[in-house]
Amino acid sequence: MSEHKRLVRLIARAFYSGECPPKLTTAPGGGRSRMDKIDRRGMAVLIIDTLTRMQWVKEEDLAARLKLHSKQLRRTLRFLEQELMVRREHRREKPPPRPNLPEIDEASRRPHTYSYACIDYTRAIDMTRLRLYHMRKKLEDHVQEKAVEQMFVCGTCNRKYSSMDAAYLAMNLWHCEDCRVEVQREVGNTGTAGDDEAIMHHKTAMRDLLKRLDIQITPIKEALIKIRDVPAPNYG
Repeated sequence: MSEHKRLVRLIARAFYSGECPPKLTTAPGGGRSRMDKIDRRGMAVLIIDTLTRMQWVKEEDLAARLKLHSKQLRRTLRFLEQELMVRREHRREKPPPRPNLPEIDEASRRPHTYSYACIDYTRAIDMTRLRLYHMRKKLEDHVQEKAVEQMFVCGTCNRKYSSMDAAYLAMNLWHCEDCRVEVQREVGNTGTAGDDEAIMHHKTAMRDLLKRLDIQITPIKEALIKIRDVPAPNYG
């Protein structure tokens, strides 16, 4: 198996091993749709693993191979297409000939729209690089307090004040304009107020999370290095 295919399988297990697509809390008409009642955990991993063994495949053939309902498969493939993991194409074709069908009926077969799918290796790998960068940067910004402009929060009414309001707050002894309660710095970007100890605790938690993230994404980073100068499969 090529390194690109191994990498795509790692990506699937890292980011798509849960519900895929994520379940909606309510269906458009209210309540939950029948599809949302189906356990879809691991379905995307199964689909991606199978697609790494082939190039373009007709979606109805893929559904039959995986013993999935066609609607389940299409829904997951649409989500993976939005995530830039999969490419899909729709073609107008005549149905395959059926044996023992009179020639006049065979000639009158009307074209149908068939959908095909394959792994989009180039975009999947580029998107993964971008995703890893933003994941790490967001955590690093929380640790280094680069994430957002410093905010102040009233612990009573949750009103926020930006650093631009600092002069006004100082004139009012750092009291909320509405509640007259002393405001505190916002803890990270959580929307909650806290003292210096709470802020340090938040930083420590973010630092630990960053370490765990680095451990978890190490196999993907190593795989990305291996394929750095190797062209990705392109199925046209």
